[in-house]
Amino acid sequence: MRRKIITVIVSLILCMTSVLPAAAMDGGDYIYDDNNMIGSTSLANLNKKAENLYDWYGMATGYLYIADPGSDGIVVYGENFYNKHFSGKEGILLVETDEEWYIHKSAGAESLFSSNDEDALWEAFSSADYYDDCVSAYLDKAAEMMEAKGLGPAEEPATEAQQTAGEHPPRLVDEADLLTDDEEGALVEKLDTVSEKWQCDVAVVTVDSLGGKTATEFADDYFDYNGYGYGDNADGIMLVISMESRDWAITTHAFGIEAFTDAGQEYIMDKVTPPLGDGSYAKAFNVFADQCDDFLEKARAGEPYDSDNLPKESHAKLYLLWIIPCLIAGAIVAFIMTIKEKKSLKSVMKKAGAREYINGVKLSKKSDKFLYRNLEKVLIKTDDDGGSSTHVSSSGETHGGSSGKF
Repeated sequence: MRRKIITVIVSLILCMTSVLPAAAMDGGDYIYDDNNMIGSTSLANLNKKAENLYDWYGMATGYLYIADPGSDGIVVYGENFYNKHFSGKEGILLVETDEEWYIHKSAGAESLFSSNDEDALWEAFSSADYYDDCVSAYLDKAAEMMEAKGLGPAEEPATEAQQTAGEHPPRLVDEADLLTDDEEGALVEKLDTVSEKWQCDVAVVTVDSLGGKTATEFADDYFDYNGYGYGDNADGIMLVISMESRDWAITTHAFGIEAFTDAGQEYIMDKVTPPLGDGSYAKAFNVFADQCDDFLEKARAGEPYDSDNLPKESHAKLYLLWIIPCLIAGAIVAFIMTIKEKKSLKSVMKKAGAREYINGVKLSKKSDKFLYRNLEKVLIKTDDDGGSSTHVSSSGETHGGSSGKF
């Protein structure tokens, strides 16, 4: 009887261990992580990146970490996994365990990827320090190879008409849950209005963690791999907030680079970071949207704000609040002093002529002579030429932007 009970318990444990890896891997279309080393946000970004590769090149690029491939080994496991999850798609699948790796190639991919290509893909994967960066480097290398082999495009990117039809990603993504439902609704309406009015995406994204990336890298990748940008040129600006280390980053693209110069971004964030630091997130994001509205209006008129023409602060309210009361207070003080001095002069008698005030004062003749002048002029130079500094993101797109802490 005891032996039967032990047999049943062992059978249940084996069933559970065979189910758990599948459950852990459930949640990605191209990237599967049995070790749970990739965060949910990074996993979503990587899957979107792999999906874009398939849409563009017509070739699936998958990744699988499996703790135990079983008695059949990594090759058989990888082939079966590919046939189950990528059925009907040409492509490759990088399978990794703690001890070995293997790249499975579909029939159509065998002639495209040589053994040297496989080694190069693994080298790209193992070159990064963080787990999600390893997968990203592998996808980038696969894209580079497919481009070199003349693949794609299999499908054109979404057009402006498709975006308008409802395929555009949300311009507010609050993964860190910083806003109430009412605040989210009002902000989404404002962001959509500003974006449509000036035909340039204005987006806000909040996350708990950057997944090992810098704030700039995360913002660039989120913009690129999630389909942001208005129209064929993908014009836009995005503000990303990470709560883990209190980072912020702005990424700009296409017309957004022209509309939001380095000086302009600094001006905007000088107004946004104080409420961010106070925890007034709704206020901070609304200030960001309002400033973007103003900057885009100026840029569409052909005169984008820059270091030499930033918005002028209005001092009218300051004048009314401080200058006028100061004048009134000054007049009151002067009146009081006048009355006081007048009282102190009651014993002084008025004189008949000016000579009586001299009282024996004698003046001697003096003169001042100007000898020489020594004037030195110094030219002060500045390296601030205005405009926007740019960089290239992991997808090969050119971005502007800036980053900091709050």
